[in-house]
Amino acid sequence: MPCITHETEQERREAARRHEQLLTGPLHQEIDRLKTQLAERDAMLCGVLTALTEIDAAHHMELTSDNMALNLVANAMPVWYDGSEAGVPWEMVERWWQEHQEQDRRRRAREAATREARRRIVLSKLSAEERELLGIKE
Repeated sequence: MPCITHETEQERREAARRHEQLLTGPLHQEIDRLKTQLAERDAMLCGVLTALTEIDAAHHMELTSDNMALNLVANAMPVWYDGSEAGVPWEMVERWWQEHQEQDRRRRAREAATREARRRIVLSKLSAEERELLGIKE
């Protein structure tokens, strides 16, 4: 028995076809579809919770009939939310929301740093006269 076995051209083509099917086949396409769907659902939930948070901020001084400050996300949603219908307890939603807000804060900070770096690059290319004409005092 030899220490090495050489594949035939047909075996190499078949292996390449199987590999390509793993990368682009129905299972991979379903995974891509589910990833897209998950991202869309994350965006929807973020939008709804952000809107509720904005409502809270806009109406934070309004009082309910029992003189409690209106706070939809912190106070009302845990009461209104039906975990048995949703199949997920409110605590999981809260944990997701906190993690998502932190991810958003980090993303915004990265984007701001990138914008600032680009701004500095552009400003470094301006002459003193151009800065003066543009009213830039840096």
